[in-house]
Amino acid sequence: MEPFRIVQALRLPVGTVQAVAPSLVHQAKVYAHEVTVAVPQGHTLYLDARQIPIDVTTLTGKYGEMVIYLTDFELVSLEPTPEAVVLGRYLGLQISVVFFPALLTRYRFIEARIGDYEDIPAFQDDYARVSAAYHELGFPLEPYEEVPLFYTDFGVFVLGPKAVEQLEAIAQVGEQVFFSPRVFSLVSFKELPASSK
Repeated sequence: MEPFRIVQALRLPVGTVQAVAPSLVHQAKVYAHEVTVAVPQGHTLYLDARQIPIDVTTLTGKYGEMVIYLTDFELVSLEPTPEAVVLGRYLGLQISVVFFPALLTRYRFIEARIGDYEDIPAFQDDYARVSAAYHELGFPLEPYEEVPLFYTDFGVFVLGPKAVEQLEAIAQVGEQVFFSPRVFSLVSFKELPASSK
């Protein structure tokens, strides 16, 4: 399926970490945490954190931007139901450049072979510079990596294979669906200044 065309840079979810609690403990070792995040829209997200490369217990009280995988839907439907009232749009496979406002327009011109935007090596250098500066942990998508994305009012989530399968069983790329998530997985967290709330 063709991806939904992105003409304006996508934003990642932002929120304040309210609590971090162990969720998977084996032989006195913690293998996973549940991270509770309040997002500006008045909702709370419960995130599974397993392989994030920082100590998640230090995030309590911090406000930041997150890359989150939606790994499994509890319910996804073309019509609202009592269990699925939140709206999302399936964007299909998108490349990581869609997260960088400073680069997206230039990339589209390169794609369309328009104007003075033909210096691809310079664009790639700029991509590397912006990507490296974008996230203190390194932006967790490889340059130009294609990933399936899901747009919501909370921000854009990356979809895991099971979530993609669930979506594609009922919807086409670009369609809106009503959903209830089962599992969100936190991949990275970038602290933002409180003044940016």
